[in-house]
Amino acid sequence: RKTAKKVAKACGYTGQIAETWDFYHAPAEDYITVLSRLSEDHQRVMIVGHNPNLEDLLEMLTGQPEVMPTATLAQVTLPIQQWGNLSPKTKGSLVNLWRPKELPN
Repeated sequence: RKTAKKVAKACGYTGQIAETWDFYHAPAEDYITVLSRLSEDHQRVMIVGHNPNLEDLLEMLTGQPEVMPTATLAQVTLPIQQWGNLSPKTKGSLVNLWRPKELPN
């Protein structure tokens, strides 16, 4: 929860932050299931979690294996109009990957 709040503050996000235990130690497929049930009110979603889960999810969504050290942020675009269309076969694009040690001081 602390990480999500810090990122939200840094980005100027003032909306609601939802917390769920559905992702704790969950495989990538479970993330997809939860995301596919989101309301269409949500155009963008940020997931804060741990590895190897997030690396697996990123690879499932983009087809690209990436190493995500602690505090890494990934931006993915998905070719869907509705969250209900998201499936494990959906392939998006990795737009940005920010690893802490690669950022300027």
